[in-house]
Amino acid sequence: MRTAVKQDLSRSAAAFNDTVWPKIRAWFGGGRIKSVEDVTATGMAKDLDVLAGIDAWHVNGAVRGIASRIQWGEPSHVFPYNTFTVRMQRESGVETEYSKRLRAIDSDGGWLYPHITVQAYIDNHGTLLSVAACRTSDLICYIRDNMDAITMRRVVDRGNGSGASFAVVGFGELGKICDVKSI
Repeated sequence: MRTAVKQDLSRSAAAFNDTVWPKIRAWFGGGRIKSVEDVTATGMAKDLDVLAGIDAWHVNGAVRGIASRIQWGEPSHVFPYNTFTVRMQRESGVETEYSKRLRAIDSDGGWLYPHITVQAYIDNHGTLLSVAACRTSDLICYIRDNMDAITMRRVVDRGNGSGASFAVVGFGELGKICDVKSI
């Protein structure tokens, strides 16, 4: 894994643990959060992240997986975006979060995937601007069932010139049909 990617993952894990989780812990009845990087061997941590999409464990009398996406920027009339973003396609052709989660959700094989998805927006000084959480299955199935109406955003990685396309779903848009908690 490239050094820049490792640094981004560590930055995201720290922001989730230190900034996001304290604000949303009550949504889940308390408990504690453990980063996948902190509690598993390197090989298994990579599989949980890359294959299952689990970034953290929520422990509260039982254990469930959480996917987290943290985006940074300066507040403006458009940022924070207050949207869930799910990678749909990579220029490289490597399988994306969307296809992996959809396969796990649609299978009868009991494949592991994060029960909860959390999307947060943090300014460049570390202040939480907004955050929302939903069931991962609600988000992925909403995208699948509304593909023609979903906004797609293409992002180019300035570091290596590769690009990816993301489905963009507003917190309020998804909240009209399922339980979305947000601040």
